[in-house]
Amino acid sequence: MARYSAIASSTQANIVTLGERATPHAIYAARMRGLAFSIFRIFLPRCNRSSFTCLPRANAHSSLRFPTHTTYRIISASSQDPTRNTLDSFGRGRIEETPEVVEFNQLKARTTSEVLTELANEFGIVYVTALTRQGCSGCETQKPLFKALAEKLTRENADKVRFRSLHVNYHGGDKRESWNAKRIFGHAAYPTYTIHVRSHVGPLEIYRAVYPPMEELEKEIRESFELAEFYKTEAQAALGTQI
Repeated sequence: MARYSAIASSTQANIVTLGERATPHAIYAARMRGLAFSIFRIFLPRCNRSSFTCLPRANAHSSLRFPTHTTYRIISASSQDPTRNTLDSFGRGRIEETPEVVEFNQLKARTTSEVLTELANEFGIVYVTALTRQGCSGCETQKPLFKALAEKLTRENADKVRFRSLHVNYHGGDKRESWNAKRIFGHAAYPTYTIHVRSHVGPLEIYRAVYPPMEELEKEIRESFELAEFYKTEAQAALGTQI
């Protein structure tokens, strides 16, 4: 379950925004494709949105592949008291929205350990994060699909799951914020989705994928509910206290 998902086809691979190769022309083209996609969705409200195929990018990297990973891995272990919730920087996002939208510049001065500890700050909760970037056509294509999934699962499991979208600025081709985001999260492309739960040794990453089908992401989220409860129980036993 914990793995780096490969791009399933050259069509999906074409839409992924790699590194920092976006140009003003590519950004304009991506925005026009996003507008066309939105109009298409308006006139086809009954279609399965997660089955839509994205238009290929001109600067495609169809040879990109990501290695799979089959075991859970510990991302960080905080030296802070694991029974105490830390100050949640993500709470400064637009929390009235689902998913909660957070501009990455709020986090740029933090370390990986600090960000991940604040990201997964409660036991028994599944944290789903979308890493997106300005000018990324794949991000724009999946944005309404991720929002629909977040709203659906939040309605069904409001006390078990949290959705956030961390948005990286790329105005004028300025790469600094994107590189800083990669320093913290270690992702290679946009959009990247991660699932974390909290344990008594720190946040654990359960899943990571670049441009996955929303059906796959939903499946992984639902399967993570049991793991979140498992690590909550383990934390109670290890810490000798009720959480």
